[in-house]
Amino acid sequence: MQVNLPLDLEDKMKTGTISYGAAAALRFLGEKDRAAVCEFLVKLRASSSLMKEFSEHILDISKRDGISAFEILNAENVKKITDMECSRKIKTEKLRQLLRAIRYPALTAKENEMENALKKLALPQNMSLRRPENFEGKKVSLTIRFENTAQLKKAIAEIDTKTALLDKFLELL
Repeated sequence: MQVNLPLDLEDKMKTGTISYGAAAALRFLGEKDRAAVCEFLVKLRASSSLMKEFSEHILDISKRDGISAFEILNAENVKKITDMECSRKIKTEKLRQLLRAIRYPALTAKENEMENALKKLALPQNMSLRRPENFEGKKVSLTIRFENTAQLKKAIAEIDTKTALLDKFLELL
């Protein structure tokens, strides 16, 4: 589906400066904010999919919080990451996590709570526990890696000693 884009975004898209997905999201911002986000994306040299993701998060945060994209990008926590001396990959991942946390604070808090509960379980290396993706449902997956029945029995015994912590983990779902 083709959308009507402001001329500045059309030009940036035609020259490959920003992706179509980013332009589609940014069309809802004012010219100053569009310019700020485009400059941000160009400095990051982000992939098309990341450009779209960052643009959508910035737009959503701006609408929800009633602040400009320019203010979002110049916030201390964002600036701290953009000014870091590190690889582009690390910088984009940190910004991705930060913008996602700002956009979805309740989900991020729940994920952190689950991660802390999982750390408290302190499962051995041959076991892993996965929560339902996006907290959809209440079923978790426990993976046990073993080479013989003795290792399996030991793993089951280990789980038995952690039932209270496991119950606390499951209560978070």
